[in-house]
Amino acid sequence: GDVSRLTCEMLGEAARKGDRFAAREIDRVAESVGIALANMLCILNPECIALGGGVSNLGDTIIVPIRRYTKKYEFLSSKGRYRIERCALGDSIVSIGAVLLIKQILQ
Repeated sequence: GDVSRLTCEMLGEAARKGDRFAAREIDRVAESVGIALANMLCILNPECIALGGGVSNLGDTIIVPIRRYTKKYEFLSSKGRYRIERCALGDSIVSIGAVLLIKQILQ
């Protein structure tokens, strides 16, 4: 009953078991991320977007709806010109990104 203690892992497990609250929450997150990615595609025009961190550990449970929403909100100039993948580094990408940012700041 305490949603503040809810983790991505718990949410994903509940959604896979058919919990409607969990499925709705994952869909809300996926839509928000899809909108953000569609905007990023318009601005930066990347060929690949690699999703990492804890949310990406939900795998296809979150990646598939993110792809669907990104496609829904993409601009014509982005159609068919990108792919969205789960980052091979998983949770490690967050730490690696932090280290690279610190390195860049200190140079």
